[in-house]
Amino acid sequence: MGGMMAEIEPEGTSERQESPAAHNRDIEQGLKQYCHFPHSQGFAVMLSGQWGSGKTHFIKQLMPELVPPGRILRDHKPLYVSLYGVTDPSEISDQLFQQMHPLLASKPSRFIGAVMLGAAKAAVRVDLGHAVQMSGTLPNLKLGNIMKGAIGRIIIFDDFERALLEPASILGFINPMVEHEDCKVVIVADENQIREKDDYLARKEKTVGQTFELLADSRAAFNVFQNDIDDQDARQFFQRSRETILAVFADSKLNNLRHLRHFLWDFERLWKTLTGEQKKHKEAMQELLSLLCASTIELRSGNMPGALFRRADITHFMRLRDKESNADAIAAEAIFKKYPTVKFDSILLEPDTIKDLVLKSNLPAVRIQRELMAHPFFAKAEDLPSWRALLLSSDFPREDHDRILDDFDADFAARRFQGEAEIYHVIGLSIMLSECGLPNWPAAGLRGKVRGYISDVYTRSEPTSDQMREPHDPADTGSLGLAYASLDDCRFSELAAFHKEQREEWRKKAYPRVAIQLQKLMTSDSEAFLRDVCFTNGGTSRYARLGVLKLISEAEFAETLLAAPVQHAKTVMMALSIRYQQVASEPELEGEILWLKDVHRLLVEGANKLGPLARRHFLQQETEYVAKTVGAAERRLHDKAGLPKPTRTV
Repeated sequence: MGGMMAEIEPEGTSERQESPAAHNRDIEQGLKQYCHFPHSQGFAVMLSGQWGSGKTHFIKQLMPELVPPGRILRDHKPLYVSLYGVTDPSEISDQLFQQMHPLLASKPSRFIGAVMLGAAKAAVRVDLGHAVQMSGTLPNLKLGNIMKGAIGRIIIFDDFERALLEPASILGFINPMVEHEDCKVVIVADENQIREKDDYLARKEKTVGQTFELLADSRAAFNVFQNDIDDQDARQFFQRSRETILAVFADSKLNNLRHLRHFLWDFERLWKTLTGEQKKHKEAMQELLSLLCASTIELRSGNMPGALFRRADITHFMRLRDKESNADAIAAEAIFKKYPTVKFDSILLEPDTIKDLVLKSNLPAVRIQRELMAHPFFAKAEDLPSWRALLLSSDFPREDHDRILDDFDADFAARRFQGEAEIYHVIGLSIMLSECGLPNWPAAGLRGKVRGYISDVYTRSEPTSDQMREPHDPADTGSLGLAYASLDDCRFSELAAFHKEQREEWRKKAYPRVAIQLQKLMTSDSEAFLRDVCFTNGGTSRYARLGVLKLISEAEFAETLLAAPVQHAKTVMMALSIRYQQVASEPELEGEILWLKDVHRLLVEGANKLGPLARRHFLQQETEYVAKTVGAAERRLHDKAGLPKPTRTV
């Protein structure tokens, strides 16, 4: 076999062409030359290429042309075997038998086919290359005698590296087909993914005579893929944008054509949610196209896990500048630099929206429209909140700037922006305007002006239940889809700290009101009490980290609990046990431990007023859920402070 193979030199293989299309055409000619060779001797060649390079599509398209001239395709059609997940040689035999004898493999003849197949497999000697030897009762009977038409047939073995059977064992199965049945075998594989290389290479040298390396032909694949797009409008847009897409795909250096196909599918779905006006905006569509193409490739390949996917904004660059290297930011930056034509700082869509589309196949059409319509490409400055229009003013015509400034001044004076994240933006924009030298924003009085704004906002209202949740962290450097202005200015951190203090005090205004609500729940809906004051899988956890319980006096809490129905009392005590498990990590809960100790003491004292049996049951539950919790919470706090362990509370 080796001598015969050496005599054949496929046309065009002496020099590797730069064009994938030209290189792959040479491979077509080489494979056809081998398969058309009139010599009766069998052979095996390999078609190798990276995952996603289009090997399966390539070989399936070529299969009819591999049949030697003068032979009828129906009788000599190449046999195709997928090795994906194959664990036993019998599975390969089954696939071959079913293709050569479709009648026997059909439902009416399945029993006869099974008998024939069993005889065929029993008659075949299969050298597995190690100690494995399959032989039957008819050792001199060749495969072709049972499986009519097998001699000299062309057989394609695809997904070689995806088999669960050892690679060397598969070659051991193939070798007698080549040596004794004169079959012409083409093995399709990604050699880089083949495991157990030493045994495999030793067996390959004896079995495979020539290896062809297929290159991913993105241009040819693109033409095929776009024809599968149902939306004609989207298909035309892809055709117009072909060079942009192929350039981004080339920059990825991954050459996985599956990623290209998935991108076209993802973008088609997105395209269908766009308005006619949005589709006509060439700059927006090109920005969105290249961003989604690169994002699809990186997210689907796993190069950028969803947790790392972000916008290349000020937040990202601040993390890059951290004194201690931010590994996540560095990894993301390496991805961004791969794509010089992609605007990863784009604010057309939020990173979470892109992740949902690509990784979860979730198409939040309403959210997509809201985000697009907030971008200067589609929004009019007067339709946006003035703080947002000011932050995006570089994208609006210059003639709009004076009106944007006037609107922001008016909204600032009216204290119109009261959301936590909005106020951080107001702080940054105020500093920016002062730096611009605008007369309404003198540097000398800036701190007092912004402090006055913040104080007014938090003295004019009381927080709702939702606003009492954990405050926003200004260290995140951005919110509402945009980074804060003036982050590098020391006045930002100073005013942000003032804002945080004011907001925390403002939130605490509502604590007494919440405490009254929680005290009522203790005897009316103890399950709701538990869900509100603890972190649970399905609960609201609205007040789980807020020090609201100590606003109920120790005596009132104990009296309410002692008077509560048995099941409510037990649930409330369970809630206390769960709540203070995280005391060491929640500052406001630390301040409740002394309160809890007093509650514990009053519960024990109050239990003496109960009947003997009721007192016994109540104290058992109190000891299990409250007394032990007090001791455990104190130990956690002492461990956190590095102090000696306290005496256990009894």
